[in-house]
Amino acid sequence: MKSEREIKKLKVEPKLTFEVGEKVVICSRTFGVYGDCDYPDRDRFAFTTIKEVREDGTVIVEEGYRYRQSYKTEYGYTDVHDYFRIFRVGSSGYTNINGPEYCYTGWSKAPEVRENACFIGVNFLLKNTPEFEKKALQIQQEYDERKAEQKRLQEIKDAQLAKEKPIRDAYDSIVKPLEEEFNKKLAEAWKTIMCKNCKHNCGSHCTQWDTDLNTSSVSTCSAWEM
Repeated sequence: MKSEREIKKLKVEPKLTFEVGEKVVICSRTFGVYGDCDYPDRDRFAFTTIKEVREDGTVIVEEGYRYRQSYKTEYGYTDVHDYFRIFRVGSSGYTNINGPEYCYTGWSKAPEVRENACFIGVNFLLKNTPEFEKKALQIQQEYDERKAEQKRLQEIKDAQLAKEKPIRDAYDSIVKPLEEEFNKKLAEAWKTIMCKNCKHNCGSHCTQWDTDLNTSSVSTCSAWEM
């Protein structure tokens, strides 16, 4: 039983009613051009169930989060929404739902199904509808197709790389020793010509970098000065 003070915090009567065990939808928050907006993003959602219905009209979902009727009061008029909002965002700022998250992500609105749903900040509870069920199936299908296509393209790429590998290995077996020898000669030339005539060279010791020039393998230096 909640105290009268807690009940009075709910300024309006709940527009929606729920039953224990009822399947519901948790939606993320929309993101506008100028920041967050307190409206459900129906393209980013997950399913859960009602665990408890309280006397004040708030509900608790299976994961333990509490939701209340969403509303907005402006210019003396109260607009009661067709959804609930989380009663209080936890200290972590995240709401984790035990189930997949269905969403369209990025500018391309690519379909994605995340194994564990996680919403940042304010999120909303809505009645489940055939539209949400249909959208979840659609996103799952599109996601599976996208993953299958990515896998197919990766297999083609891997097959091509495997085909090229003997040729590339034969090339590298000739070129890499030459590159190593070339780099070695570059370092030697830098040390014997450039370092030798650098004002930071003090008895084969670089005072700028505190380096022994006899063992140095660099072939350039940003501190070189005559």
